[in-house]
Amino acid sequence: MLAEIVAVIDDELVGHVGVSHCWLDARQELVDVAMLSPLSALPSKQSHGIGTALVTAAIEAARELGRPALFLEGSPEFYGRRGFTGASTFGFEAPSRRTPEAAFQVVPFDSRADWMTGRVVYPRRVVAARLCGAARSRLGVAPRSCSRGTSRLNDTSNACSIDWVGAHLCLATRMAT
Repeated sequence: MLAEIVAVIDDELVGHVGVSHCWLDARQELVDVAMLSPLSALPSKQSHGIGTALVTAAIEAARELGRPALFLEGSPEFYGRRGFTGASTFGFEAPSRRTPEAAFQVVPFDSRADWMTGRVVYPRRVVAARLCGAARSRLGVAPRSCSRGTSRLNDTSNACSIDWVGAHLCLATRMAT
């Protein structure tokens, strides 16, 4: 994972999003890009803005990592309202022909050059997880409590920051080192 972001309300983990590495197989060269997957929120907490906050944080994380684009496969209605657009518009091809065109989406960043077109390639572990139905989220760091403002968690292996969104929701972000 390039970044993992969790949403916490009143010391309860209520959502997670991951930003993973993938490639764009462009004619000129293989380009490091990112994909948003998975996104989850507790069913009892859905429709409360948690998914939107996590998607927004994932977009920012991918941008901060310097990737030229963030891809996903998902609902065009949900993700379209959150900044994603059809990837084929920019000359990108889905990793699988089974992916509906409308579901394959992207947020291109300023670092994307016009020559960056082609098929997105997932790492082998992602393909294996999808084929086996074993896709799962992994949380290496989940804060037990949050305090207002941005702070660093006391974790020797990963730098994390906690940001407040609204009165009770905080997002904890862990970026790959």
